[in-house]
Amino acid sequence: MRRILQIVHAARSIFSSDRHAGHEDVALLHAIYDSAPIGITLTDLHGRFVRTNPAFQRMTGFSASELSAETCESLTHPEDFPRYRGLREELLEGQRAAFRLVMRHRTKTGAAAWIRSTVSLLNGRQGVPLYLVARSEDVTESWQRRTRQHERTESFHLLVASVTDYAIFILDPEGRVTSWNAGAERIKGYLADEIIGQHFSCFYQREDIEQGNPAHDLQAALIHGRYEDESWRLRKDGSAFWANVIITPMRDESGALRGFAQVTRDLTVRRQLEERLRESEARLQAFLNHSPAVIFLKDVEGRYLHANAKFKQRFRLNTEQVIGRTDAELFAPEQAATFRANDQQVMTSGVPMEFEETAQYEDGLCISVVSKFPVRDTAGRIIGIGGIATDMTVYKRVQEALRISEQGFRELVDILPIAVYTCDASGLIEGHNRQATELWGRAPHLGGEADRFCGAYRLYTHDGVYMPYPDCPMGEVLRTGRAVVDREIIIERPDGSRRAAVVNIIPRLDEHGTMTGAINCLIDITERKLAEHELKMYADQLRVLSSRLVELHEESRLSLSRELHDRVGQNLSALNINLGIVLSQLPDAAKYQVGARLKDSQGLVEATVDVITDVMADLRPPLLDDYGLLPALKSIAEQFSRRMGIGVEVRCPAHLDGLTKQVELSLYRIAQEAMTNLAKHAHARNVKIEVALPPDQVTLTISDDGIGFDPNMQPQYSGRVGWGMLTMRERAVALGGTLAIDSKPGVGTRVTVTLTRKP
Repeated sequence: MRRILQIVHAARSIFSSDRHAGHEDVALLHAIYDSAPIGITLTDLHGRFVRTNPAFQRMTGFSASELSAETCESLTHPEDFPRYRGLREELLEGQRAAFRLVMRHRTKTGAAAWIRSTVSLLNGRQGVPLYLVARSEDVTESWQRRTRQHERTESFHLLVASVTDYAIFILDPEGRVTSWNAGAERIKGYLADEIIGQHFSCFYQREDIEQGNPAHDLQAALIHGRYEDESWRLRKDGSAFWANVIITPMRDESGALRGFAQVTRDLTVRRQLEERLRESEARLQAFLNHSPAVIFLKDVEGRYLHANAKFKQRFRLNTEQVIGRTDAELFAPEQAATFRANDQQVMTSGVPMEFEETAQYEDGLCISVVSKFPVRDTAGRIIGIGGIATDMTVYKRVQEALRISEQGFRELVDILPIAVYTCDASGLIEGHNRQATELWGRAPHLGGEADRFCGAYRLYTHDGVYMPYPDCPMGEVLRTGRAVVDREIIIERPDGSRRAAVVNIIPRLDEHGTMTGAINCLIDITERKLAEHELKMYADQLRVLSSRLVELHEESRLSLSRELHDRVGQNLSALNINLGIVLSQLPDAAKYQVGARLKDSQGLVEATVDVITDVMADLRPPLLDDYGLLPALKSIAEQFSRRMGIGVEVRCPAHLDGLTKQVELSLYRIAQEAMTNLAKHAHARNVKIEVALPPDQVTLTISDDGIGFDPNMQPQYSGRVGWGMLTMRERAVALGGTLAIDSKPGVGTRVTVTLTRKP
């Protein structure tokens, strides 16, 4: 290499711009160039030979003139030239200072010569590349020897190189990597060029290096002839994997240490599987131990192989007392015999089976449902019996209590005075009580198609309109999923008789909210309807009678008023006239004695006439008969205001058309009674009387700003809500109207009468 550098240096001197170079340098260049035992060539940048020395000419068999007609590409074997061309491009681009490679050159005889060439650039004074200088050695003999050696070991190397499941590589005695197979590249992530020459400690984690584990592993391999370990190793990217490592020292025939062979397997997946298996076993064990069920496993001889914590807790046993023992060694003979017989039945049938077993636990006798199943090996042979026992003692007790409760409930439903029946989602009857039979006149057929939606009976609405069965209340509930409440229907029984009933139906829903049917409750109201009809008749009769009594009362008041006017009033007027005549005809002496008395009597007669006039007005107000309701109400208001000192306001339409005399009289009497009541109890300062004519109605409202009262707290027919209010209400009802009282303590009272106004 030194000689080629001398040649390059001399060549640079010659091809430099310094024209004063000495002839000694030129002579030295020619001497070195021509006498060198290695081939030296000078080519231009395109690969054409500019000059070759004798050694290179002897290697190829071509003369200098023959070589000047050749190029590197024409002289190099076609399989080797692409590699040469690529390295040359890197050299020209400044990526390399020089490169070396072995390639085949064509010789004049036609044979191929293996040439090892070292190529560098020859630059001018300005650093511009001018030529390529190559130093070449004929390595044909050594290369052929190496080829033969390679052929002998090729099979082995191919085997090692092709293994991808194992990282197989060679370390020198100091631990540096000297070979690298495909498996090592896959597992560790390094390419051969990246790792060869590196120390194998780069595969260890930092803490392992700090503890000296790499040197320890090599020393252990030397001492024991082999070292194997499983631990974490590192890949090129820094990730860790779980590795099985085997290190074996390699020695030559004399026993000298040549290095170490290392085989590494990536066991990360296996370790993960083992960890998952251990975790799975731990979870299974935790599940078994925390299960509320008793779980066990026996071999075919009946010896316990496993028992969970619940098993040991229920029987108050520990693991040593259970494992390897049989039922006969643990339990009472009768109990053990039952367990063993059930086990034998499962092994004989070869299929899972369920049994109800009674076992004596520490906390008493318990009933369990035991699921036993055969346990098989990979060949399908039964190798044991597994069992899961669920304590059903409480369930059995609850089931019995539920049975008793259901029986009691059925008996209770059966004696209810309400007809009850249930149906499924399609309307088929599933059950009914005794009252339902009495209501229908016969027992319905459970699940019978003819009785779907009570199809054997004709149903009508409360006003007698026939209902098709899909439109009946039960059909409506099953169709819409909404309950039917207080629906009145009429049932026509098979014998033609009819019964009135109030229906209440609710849908039945399962735990998912899906409707599974409905429950129907019917209350027979036939007798009640008859009583209501009779009561209505009596009420109508009473209303007619009450109306007639009011008419008679008014007629009596009118008759009495007329009697007072025609007889008492006229007599008093005549008496008053006579007293005036007598007083005027008395002599002066008599006037002195009886005049005062006569004048006093005359005053009493006049006062009596006024009282009689008021009484007649109360009995039958003449304004009402002569001028109508509005003047009569204003007269009441004036009298009340004058007598009680309370302001009274009357509001009324100017024309009250469409009111009969009876209606006007009733409204007048109600207003009169209301004024009497508030005079006694209201302590009001202002009163308002208002008549309104909403469409087809007439309303009379008497309101005050008095102390008010709570209508709900007043005893009936006493105090404020007494006979006066009852009389007013009866007058309103007699005319087909209503009377409402709105009052609160401290806010006054409002009495409102509403009557229907006939056109």
